[in-house]
Amino acid sequence: MKKNNTQKIFKELIETMFNNWTYDPWIKTVDLNKALNDLKEEIIEFENEDNLNEKNKELGDIVWNCLNLLYVYSKETNQELEKPIEELIKKMKKRKPYIFEKTNVDLEEAKRIWKKVKEEEKSQSENYET
Repeated sequence: MKKNNTQKIFKELIETMFNNWTYDPWIKTVDLNKALNDLKEEIIEFENEDNLNEKNKELGDIVWNCLNLLYVYSKETNQELEKPIEELIKKMKKRKPYIFEKTNVDLEEAKRIWKKVKEEEKSQSENYET
């Protein structure tokens, strides 16, 4: 994977979508259920595809639909568009700190960290509910 090219492509995708959703008449008609169903359909198409070129296209459709889901969710819930991404980053900083710290760990250590944090989150959630 060519890091600079990959980052460039992701940047183009994000900038295009985030700056141009208002030009897409389709997205204006989609609700959360429709966005979820569209994503599910793309996942099924990906799973059922054997041709690598077509599989790449289907995976691209999944990424597109994930971003559309983010937009529709933010629109329907009046949430900031970046809120789910911020929550994801916070969660992954706890569950996979070595990625953010640029530290190598083996699979066993990664599993141990993940399990420990998940248990802590569950405990906190249970304490919050009571």
